[in-house]
Parts: sequence; C-alpha cells; structure tokens
Amino acid sequence: MIRIWIIFFTAILAFGDEVKIDMSFNALFNNAHIVVKGVIVLLVLFSIASWTIFFVKITQFKKAFGVLKHDTQSLKELKDINDNLGLSDESFLSKILTDVKDELVSCANTNERLRNAVDIRVMQISNDLREKITILASIGSSAPFIGLFGTVWGIMNSFIGIASANNASLAVVAPGIAEALFATALGLAAAIPAVLLYNYFVRLNAKFKDELCVLGLKVYLKALRSNNDANK
Repeated sequence: MIRIWIIFFTAILAFGDEVKIDMSFNALFNNAHIVVKGVIVLLVLFSIASWTIFFVKITQFKKAFGVLKHDTQSLKELKDINDNLGLSDESFLSKILTDVKDELVSCANTNERLRNAVDIRVMQISNDLREKITILASIGSSAPFIGLFGTVWGIMNSFIGIASANNASLAVVAPGIAEALFATALGLAAAIPAVLLYNYFVRLNAKFKDELCVLGLKVYLKALRSNNDANK
C-alpha cells in the first residue's frame, strides 16, 4: 500500500501538467470497474437501509413511549386487578393484565407464576421494539470492510491499466485512485451513521425496558394484593 502511494505522489511531482478530472458521483461510478460498481451500489443500499430503519424505529419508539406514559397514568386508576379501564389493544398494560389474570386462575405457586408472566411479557414487548436494530450493527461493522475491498480492487485494476498503457502519468493514475478511494469513503459514510444510530436505539430501548419493568412490577404488586384479598 505504501508503494502505491509513493508511485501516486511521484507521478504528481514528475508530471506538472494540469489534468482535469471529473470527480462527480456519476463520473466516478461510470468509470469504475464492474466490481467496484457493485460495491458502490451495495454501500448506497446500506446507507438507504440505515436511514429507513432510523425513521421507522424513531416513530415506533415515540409511539411506544406515548403508550407507556398513558398506561402509567391508567395504572393509578386501577384499584382492583379485575377493573375495566377501557384500554386499547395497543396498551402494554392491557397485555400485562391479561397475562396476570390468566395466571391467577391457577392457585399453585401463584407468586412465582405471576412474576414470570410479567417478566416474559415485558421481555416480549422490549424484543419486539428492538427488532431490526441489529441490522444497523451489521451495516456498521461490515460497510468499512466492503468499502476497503472496493478500494483494493480499484487500485489493482488501476495499476493493471498503468501496466497496459506503459504510462504512469497523473492522467492515468489519478482517475483509478479516485474511484478506488471513493469506495472507502462510501463505506465510512454508510458505517458511521449506522453505528451511531445503533448505539442510540440500544440506549433508547434500555430506557424503555426499564420504565416498562417498573410498570410491570406495579401490576405484579397490585395482582398480589388482589389475590391475597380474594383468599382471605
């Protein structure tokens, strides 16, 4: 790799003639080798996927936190586990209460069964909200290496062209190097946002799960209280 850069800069110093090179996206893509084109297309798709996931997940999290806030207020009105609060099907509280009521039908190991029912439901809700977030991690970890592969391939192809032309002038070297480095730039452009968005959603999901666990614990305590009162 060092030898490549030595040749590149030597060509620049040795040939002072000005060479106009089109550095636009279309020019770099159209002049690239077919393999590098495939890498560029894949990285562009990765970038589109990352931002699509971002807008979808941020909408889902915003809605989930809104439902959770409403459920927290509704729980304050719950006096008995069998009270009808008129909750919607999207309500997390409604789902937890349904599982708790199902477990109360059995009297064996009620406390443990109730706790397990609440924990399982909280985990299911949290996992559903976490869905597709791991795709961002995959993009963030693989995109730089895919871009690097495109760069290596582009540089190899560029030097094959130099050997065929028997000419190491800037006009011959620069376009190939530019196309190759463009793949690395795209790889980083796809990876950096994906990693940042993944970390953001992981923290957001952890915050949501903590608040949902608090809601589940309150439901569990109310269910125990209702069950104890019923057994007196």
